[in-house]
Amino acid sequence: MHEVTAAALYVRLHKAYNSYKEDVDNGGEPNSFSDWHKQAELDSPQFHYWSLTLHFLLTTLIFVLSLGEENFQLHKNACQSLAPWYFFFLKTTSLHQIAASSYSRYGMS
Repeated sequence: MHEVTAAALYVRLHKAYNSYKEDVDNGGEPNSFSDWHKQAELDSPQFHYWSLTLHFLLTTLIFVLSLGEENFQLHKNACQSLAPWYFFFLKTTSLHQIAASSYSRYGMS
């Protein structure tokens, strides 16, 4: 399931870049993929969201691959890449738990 989602997002990303290159004036030079990608993330919150989703999925798949191949260096790199995501999810979960416990503690519904 995650592989299919990552593949679909990757294909859509490159289709969008190819469309951008076709839209550039004949005399103009298109931006490199990385420059275009950075600018698209700044211009569109939706593009930024799907870019983050693709990055998270690919990092998670690399983590799973490292377990299957028993590759410690790959495992270590994947864990380092996933660490910020876990802090984000932990922070978000903790805030929800605090809110839920406050509601129940003070009899709110």
